[in-house]
Amino acid sequence: MIGKFLVYTEESNAWAKAEEEGRSQLPQGWSGDNVTKYVTVPQGTDAETYALEVSDYTTLTQSELDAIQTDVLFRWELDD
Repeated sequence: MIGKFLVYTEESNAWAKAEEEGRSQLPQGWSGDNVTKYVTVPQGTDAETYALEVSDYTTLTQSELDAIQTDVLFRWELDD
């Protein structure tokens, strides 16, 4: 899939970044007023890593910006 992704070896790190962005963009979701807590969620890749789509993220650090990958193959794409 083509887009802007951060790829993590640990699923928990990908979820932590998703949570950080969710708290930034969707604070009402974390206060209990709404069920939306994440802008995007991590998905498994063919390389046994976890990719997080970050195209609209506002909390990216410079090192995260430098680590963005634009072409990721997800596990579900292999099923076809």
